[in-house]
Amino acid sequence: MAMKKIVLWIIVFLTGSSISANCQQKRLDSLCKAKENYTKEDSGKVLLLIDIAKEYRKLKMTKERFLYAEAAVALGEKIKVLKPLPPVYNGLALYYEGLSEYEKSIANYTRAIEISELFGDKENVAGYSLNFGTVYQNLADYPRALALYQKSANYYLESNKPDDLANCYINMGGIYNEYSQQTEKALEFLNKAFKLFQKAEDGRGMVESYLSIGAAYLSASDSTLRHLQVDPKEKYSITRQYYAKATQLSARLPDSMVLRAEISDDIGIVEEKLMNYPSAIRQYQDALAIYIVLDHKKFITQELLNLGRAYRKKNDLSSGLQYLHLALADAKKMKVLDIQSDVFFNLSNIHETQHNFDSAYFFYKQYIVMRDSISNTEKQKEFTRKQLQFDFGIKENPFKLKERTYP
Repeated sequence: MAMKKIVLWIIVFLTGSSISANCQQKRLDSLCKAKENYTKEDSGKVLLLIDIAKEYRKLKMTKERFLYAEAAVALGEKIKVLKPLPPVYNGLALYYEGLSEYEKSIANYTRAIEISELFGDKENVAGYSLNFGTVYQNLADYPRALALYQKSANYYLESNKPDDLANCYINMGGIYNEYSQQTEKALEFLNKAFKLFQKAEDGRGMVESYLSIGAAYLSASDSTLRHLQVDPKEKYSITRQYYAKATQLSARLPDSMVLRAEISDDIGIVEEKLMNYPSAIRQYQDALAIYIVLDHKKFITQELLNLGRAYRKKNDLSSGLQYLHLALADAKKMKVLDIQSDVFFNLSNIHETQHNFDSAYFFYKQYIVMRDSISNTEKQKEFTRKQLQFDFGIKENPFKLKERTYP
């Protein structure tokens, strides 16, 4: 499975600063002293706690930063001072999502959206919904993810915000490719996203688009490629061309570690499909090393799965088992169903190869249960309804299409 390309709406309450660390520490000390002398529980205390959290962020003191953020939302909820809280909840949700603590992330995104809707802040609702969708996409709950992306996209279409709309389109394209194997639909959204990112000179967005478009061609069926007037024999060449463009562009961008990891992962997928297993393993190991440095737990787990699968195909079953069991332990902890499903399938295959048929059958049953929980009939129906609602909504507004066409 290719690594998911997911773009976030990164506007949170904890903005950076260019002032010196010494000045930041002095301001933090002053704010902490003010807190000690602040005995009332009122809106001023809530805002003070938020300001302290911001200063800890500037000093890269993560633990303290989020302790004060949690304290701010707790007090705000207690005394019904809600208006300043949505950006704080969004920041907390992003934080927990980065730790793969998805239940906490969901709770914080939900509250950020609820309060924003209460105050009629449509822009924040759209941004938080875009972020919220990434949690459900990571959890393989694609109908919910799609509904949230569509909610954001509708707002950005109405308000003529093409840069933010591009983020929705690339995530929606990823879902159409990963979940429903609708390659043509995926490419429609991904190409729209690329053109919007290109117009905005958004290099990171362009890299993500190149990678996602390449992945869509790679996963396309022969019949779909023929319908697109593409020779199925050329799919690997086309995919590599897009990955090469991504590699070249990412080299010119600052802070591109995540992009380098994604590129290594995607190249590894191609090499694995071409049965160049030693090369695939090297690419996955490169990606894993970067994700370990960045402490991206979900992606670490994905790379452990990729390595386990590649070693299995290389017939190094001992290494395969080792990586797959590491991936399974992490995926269970994070409740990531799609990774668990893939791990069970590969474990079943290994045990069958080793003639451990009882174990093979056990893991295959687990695979079937997990697979069906991801793509059951009701979810398929819900996914189709969401898709039709979005398509119909666009077609029903010709003015919107005429004035805001993003080819």
